[in-house]
Formats: sequence, structure tokens, C-alpha cells
Amino acid sequence: MAAILRTAEQRGERAGARAQTPERLRSRRLDAAIWLLVALVAGTVLIGVAFGPFRLDARSFLAPAGACAALGAAACYYRRRRRDEERLACALEGTAQLTAFAAVG
Repeated sequence: MAAILRTAEQRGERAGARAQTPERLRSRRLDAAIWLLVALVAGTVLIGVAFGPFRLDARSFLAPAGACAALGAAACYYRRRRRDEERLACALEGTAQLTAFAAVG
């Protein structure tokens, strides 16, 4: 019984840390799958450029890459620092994913 009543500090948790709910875990797994899909499409494009008759204009990726970085940084901020703003963090990361997929696909 005493093990159940340990404090968050004794369990090694950060102060104010919130438990991962199944919904949050599913959301994070889905985000990881989407980023993996974006990476696979980007890799396919790079293979097409390397072995095919395609050319890549690297400057055209600067604006979407900057937007994705800014949106991703904002999502990390709201997910880690402002824990009560999880929906905003998901919206920002979803917009970053959409921008990245449009840029590479």
C-alpha cells in the first residue's frame, strides 16, 4: 500500500507533469506515422531526382521548410510548456505536416 501512495517526486515525475492518456498516446503515434509518411515521400522524390530525368529546385523548399520549422517549434512549445493547450499544439503540428507533405509530394 505504501508503494501506491508515493509522491510524484519519489516516482521521478516532473512537477506538474500530466499522465499520458490513451488518447494522447494515440495522437502521438499518429503524428509519428504521418511524419514517417512525409519522410518516405521525400525519400522517393530524392530517389527520382537521383536516378531519373527530374531536377530539384532547392530554393522552392525554403519557404515550406521555414514554415514547418516555425509551426513545429510552436507545437513543441504548446505541448511541453503550456500543457493545457494540447489541442492548439495538435492543430499547429497538423498544419506543419500538411505543409511538409504538400512541399515534398
